[in-house]
Formats: sequence, C-alpha cells, structure tokens
Amino acid sequence: MDGSSKPPGHIISELDIATSKRRIQTVSIAGGEPTLHPQLCEIVANIHRRNLKVILATNGLLLHKTLLDALRTAGLDMIMLHIDEGQNRPDLRRIPTFEEISTLRSALAERVVASVIDVGLSVTVYHNYFTQTDRFVRF
Repeated sequence: MDGSSKPPGHIISELDIATSKRRIQTVSIAGGEPTLHPQLCEIVANIHRRNLKVILATNGLLLHKTLLDALRTAGLDMIMLHIDEGQNRPDLRRIPTFEEISTLRSALAERVVASVIDVGLSVTVYHNYFTQTDRFVRF
C-alpha cells in the first residue's frame, strides 16, 4: 500500500529459514501485486535455482510479453490469475458481467500460455456473487 517492496535479500533469507525447517516443493509469490516488485525476475530465478516450483499469483494487469518472457527465462512454472467480480480494475467496467470477466480471464490465460508458462485461475467467491459459482466452475 505504501509503494515499498521487500528487498530480494530479505525474501531469500526468509526462504533460507523456511527450507531449513521444512521440505518445500513449491513457492507461491503473492501478496499485494507481485508484478510491481522491481526485482521479481531475480526472486523467481533464485527460487528456481533451488529446484523449487515457482508459482506467481497476480491480477494480470502488468502481464505483457516482455515481462512474461523474462519470467519464463527466470524459471517461473505457473501463473495463477486472480480476476474476480469484486475487483475494481481499469480493464473492466465498474460492474462487469460474468461474460466480460470470462473474456478477460480467457485473454490473459491465452497470453500466459503463449509465453509457454502454465496458467491457472484463483477466484474469491463474494457473497453477492455466490450464484455465479456454478458458471465459473463450468468456465
């Protein structure tokens, strides 16, 4: 919220502690919007060098070809797109239809797949959108 990012050295120290205490196979990078981190590719590469699977959870707003190519080269395994009805996004109307959200999800997923990175969807089901759950599952 304040525009600051955790330094890569701090993240690596946390990873060192976690891997010394547990057998870890996958690291998910999330929280705030990770694509805003200026050293995201460096962080992904460090995790990848440890033979760990790396997953990035993102709203997808900044997923352009250059960043996707850099993330793939760094060793990113998967992107989990988080695009929900309750989000306020510049690429959707204030109250979008399910179809508009599905179109955006599909377009971003296709962009990720075109960069040879696996893709998944992460969804928060809001109370006032609960009736849409079955439509999302079919999607």
